[in-house]
Amino acid sequence: MNLHPALVHFPIALLTLYAVCELVWSQKLSENISWFWWKFGLLFFGVLSSIPTILTGILARDLIGNSELINLHKNFAFSTIAVFSIILILYFKRLLINSTSIRLYALLGLALITITGALGGAVAFGPDVDPLVSFIYHTFF
Repeated sequence: MNLHPALVHFPIALLTLYAVCELVWSQKLSENISWFWWKFGLLFFGVLSSIPTILTGILARDLIGNSELINLHKNFAFSTIAVFSIILILYFKRLLINSTSIRLYALLGLALITITGALGGAVAFGPDVDPLVSFIYHTFF
């Protein structure tokens, strides 16, 4: 049984929402400690929920076989988790919080998660399932 499609939406939703929250910046929000903990919670649980998602992705690859598309999807997935994990480490160290650098990491993470999701959509539903998936798929193939 392939659980990957059921689990993948948790880290996608949490990490996308985290990145959007990080990119929405105002002085008032940056001074609010609740805003910090809200973003931290989204980031922490997004990275944590990516662990079973990656494990089920490996199992899914064993079920459906390997291909160049699946390898590209896997590589983008690992890159996405690496970027968000770096941000999480920075949060734990309390470095670069509310700085331009962390927002750039969040923007990079958002771009990577979009590409990863589109490639996953191409794996599950074909490369022409929607215009974004088609554009990203045809950028690489």
